[in-house]
Amino acid sequence: MKLISGLVRPFATVTLTMLLSSISVGALAQQKIEESLETSGSPNVEIEHVSGKAEIIVWEKNQVSISGTLGKNTESYEFEKLDSGVRFEVDTKRYRGDWKTDHGGGDDLVIRLPAGSRLFYTAVNADVDISGITNSTEVDLVNGDITASGLSGRTKLETVNGDIDISNVAGELMIETVNGDVEGSQTKGTRGRFITVNGDIDMTTDAAELRLDSVNGDIDFVTRDIEQLDIVTVNGTVKGDISLNPNGDLSASSVGGKIILNFQNDVAARFELQGHAGGDIRNNLTAAAPSKAKYGPSKWLEFTTGKGGARVEMSTVHGTLELNKR
Repeated sequence: MKLISGLVRPFATVTLTMLLSSISVGALAQQKIEESLETSGSPNVEIEHVSGKAEIIVWEKNQVSISGTLGKNTESYEFEKLDSGVRFEVDTKRYRGDWKTDHGGGDDLVIRLPAGSRLFYTAVNADVDISGITNSTEVDLVNGDITASGLSGRTKLETVNGDIDISNVAGELMIETVNGDVEGSQTKGTRGRFITVNGDIDMTTDAAELRLDSVNGDIDFVTRDIEQLDIVTVNGTVKGDISLNPNGDLSASSVGGKIILNFQNDVAARFELQGHAGGDIRNNLTAAAPSKAKYGPSKWLEFTTGKGGARVEMSTVHGTLELNKR
């Protein structure tokens, strides 16, 4: 463990010692840091701090570097080499404001690491900007925004109260936020999972396997070459442009929300739509019209386009299901 310089000094008298110790926390404000450790080209890099912001970028050195300014409540920090990589942890004076979303007075860090790193980053109140990692990236925040670009491999980004913005992220991707929006693009993706509770999703993705969940937010998305797509919403509006593979599988459901899906002109699929308790069905793909129950408000619609190799199942309780051509 490294104590901030100037924290412990010999003093001439007990009185002077007590006086200076009473202001020692204030002396830690804006402490500069400049540290580096040699690593392999693919180390595990563990970063943990409480508040502030961090920029995480790659470079060509087999080395992890930490530079910037530590927050005003910092008491100590550890930057150590492990068998599998390195760990950096900031220890701060705890107080009730740790859980507030004000990032002022926190750490301001720039972290450089090899592109092949496996990153594990956690914070309470912090914004993080990450780019260039090609192995795996995991971010876990309570309050804060996440910006990610040029990542590949396996990426998992989670925040409770914050937005997540991605660009040109490839590989396997999982994004989750409770109170925040998700926006961006996933390129050359294998799997994508995007989850919000009270936020919106606006995503363009090449993932062959895709899941989109939102409780009260809206979802706008564009896909290519979908093999498996699952959509779940409670009260939000879903709008999507879809290119469904010949043997693709699509499942979509809502409670009170509207789901509008736009398919390629030559889509070949078996469609099965169900509207319960007053749900509405609108078919602009073919001339097939929904059937109505003799007793009760339910509706259903079944039809096939082309050779019908793909499958589309959609249901709503009292929302709207709409099919269109792009």
